[in-house]
Amino acid sequence: MQWSDTVYNVSQTKEPIVDYRKQQGEGYAPIAINGTTVERVSSFRFLCVHITEELTWTLHTTTITKKARQRLFFLRRLRRFNMDSRILCNFYRCSIERILTFYRCTVESILTFYRCTVESILTFYRCTIERILTFDRCTIESILTFYRCSIESILTFYRCSIESLLTFYRCTIESILTFYTGWDFRKQF
Repeated sequence: MQWSDTVYNVSQTKEPIVDYRKQQGEGYAPIAINGTTVERVSSFRFLCVHITEELTWTLHTTTITKKARQRLFFLRRLRRFNMDSRILCNFYRCSIERILTFYRCTVESILTFYRCTVESILTFYRCTIERILTFDRCTIESILTFYRCSIESILTFYRCSIESLLTFYRCTIESILTFYTGWDFRKQF
């Protein structure tokens, strides 16, 4: 752009087309900067998040789980060599948990910025958690026990009501309280 003295790197500039019409138009004119045509792509990375033309989380979720699975291999190797549990925990937190939490924070900031719905966030987390849990064959209870999360911190973090959280996880108040306190409420009443 000569009028603003701006220099663009056209080789790194990408153009995705998002078109939700039933009959998609074919006559999109390519964008040209200084006589060079900008490349059209079906997906691209923005703030370490993979965004596709369909605006789905599939590519991003598979990328995160692929990175986590690659690092889980080394965690299993360390466990096979009978390493101390503290070393295994530190390795997990430094290599695997860092990936998952970084991408979660990035996605949350983008979703907050673009004001997406809570349902899309929950769908994204459910897909990611299901893929990791089915791969590692662990349960949600073991993850909650490992991190010693409390119900209050989860509800405060996600700013949702207890009814929506219980509907999402398909459980009852008694089962959660029994799990966290070890006290069976059914025997008392």
